[in-house]
Amino acid sequence: MTDNKAYIIALAAVLATMGLLVSPSFIGHAFAHAHMTLTPDIENVNPISVVMGHTNEPTFGVKSGVHNGMHNVEVFLEDANTAIPLSGADLKIDKYYFRDFRSFERASSLDRADQIELNVTLGESFGEPGHYEAEQILQPGIYGYKLYGTIDYFGVAEVPIDTTLFCRMDSGGSSGDTSKFNGEGWGGGYGCTSDIDDLYFPNRPNLIKSTDADAGEAELQQVVLTGGSAGTVAAQGSTSAFQILAVGATAAVGGFFGLRAFRNRRGQQGP
Repeated sequence: MTDNKAYIIALAAVLATMGLLVSPSFIGHAFAHAHMTLTPDIENVNPISVVMGHTNEPTFGVKSGVHNGMHNVEVFLEDANTAIPLSGADLKIDKYYFRDFRSFERASSLDRADQIELNVTLGESFGEPGHYEAEQILQPGIYGYKLYGTIDYFGVAEVPIDTTLFCRMDSGGSSGDTSKFNGEGWGGGYGCTSDIDDLYFPNRPNLIKSTDADAGEAELQQVVLTGGSAGTVAAQGSTSAFQILAVGATAAVGGFFGLRAFRNRRGQQGP
């Protein structure tokens, strides 16, 4: 009996740790996303956890032959007290893109962004309650989103949301305060989009050569926001550089979906 009790206690400790990893207060750090809590002044409505960022962090701009630049903007909604996902939200985003920090710093308002796209619908991901996404392909630069619409709180009330959030330039050697347009209450953050060449240390391998040629028409049609033409990349000689990138990408995606799998299972079990 003593061994059985010890086993049960150890199992409970592991499950509790897993619960911490997927609870709303930890999602922002686990997924490199920003997080906030809405506190509606509505009867029978609990605080609502809102998490926003990009898929597959860190994000890198499109570079033909090396990286597809696909990093959807995504939002997670949960009851902050029970961690039950909130489905049925009617959400949209406005997208704002700045080529670099200098361009961002000079802007006195959002309408001075280098690229703007309005009224983009966030659709709920199939089989993932409370998870909303909009597809996009990124270029290196600074991305911000105005998130607005209503959140269906289990049919009890429609909770309005209207807030703005920009990425953070605190990685890859970049720095600068990009919070001047942010709404109140956000914590944590998602990183700004880098050129994939930033992965190389100390120097870019000689195996890969950049050119200024534009990417193909089919690829450019997928780019939601553009900060200039996408460079093409050709391999010379050995393909080892691409193999390194593939291994890194596989590890990153595996870690991301592993954490999400824990979170989805917990959501399906209820409070």
